[in-house]
Amino acid sequence: MGKLITVFCLLAVSQISGQTMAHIRTVQTSLELQAEPAAPRLVSLGNWTNDAAEKLIDSIDINGSPKRVIWQFNSQASHVSSGMVRFVYESASPKLRLTWEWKAPAAIGPIEHTIHIENLEDREIWVPMQDSF
Repeated sequence: MGKLITVFCLLAVSQISGQTMAHIRTVQTSLELQAEPAAPRLVSLGNWTNDAAEKLIDSIDINGSPKRVIWQFNSQASHVSSGMVRFVYESASPKLRLTWEWKAPAAIGPIEHTIHIENLEDREIWVPMQDSF
């Protein structure tokens, strides 16, 4: 008889620091993620641990001039469910939305990572390359 393998994700909110923690795993891979106030952090990947938050872009260009970007975690727009973690960060000025997403589409196999940056301004902006894990 076959073994039932499940993909699961657990969301826990730290009452002390106000930061959101999430876990996502497949048979091969286990991740612990944290939404810090200004940037997300990959806390652990299996036995490897990380103390540094991700470095999000800190400026964009509008009409050839650099504009500083200050990111804030949006817990209301963020989402954690079985097999998916989506942390959303927003900038008030310029109006931008960054989505940092991890998905486990199947119980066996990789966990996929994507970053989306949306321009919520009514004008064109130039965004530098956002590094990813």
